[in-house]
Amino acid sequence: MEELDGLQVLENVRAKSPETKVIMITGYATLETAREAVTKGAFNFIAKPFRIGTIRDAIMKAAQALENERAGGKF
Repeated sequence: MEELDGLQVLENVRAKSPETKVIMITGYATLETAREAVTKGAFNFIAKPFRIGTIRDAIMKAAQALENERAGGKF
C-alpha cells in the first residue's frame, strides 16, 4: 500500500464519508497547510504542541456540529 500524507487521508475520508468531522493534528503546521486542509474539508486544524483542552474543545465542537446537522440546523 502506498503511503499517504495527512491531506490525502483527509481527501479520502471526506470522499467516502462527507459528514465525518476531521480534526487534523500536525507537527509541521504552516499557514498554507492549514488553509489547504480547511479548503479540503477539515473541521479543525491543530498544531503540535497542543494542550489537551484544545483537543477536547475541538471534539466537543465537532460533536455539536454533527448534532446540529442531524437536527437540520447549521453549525
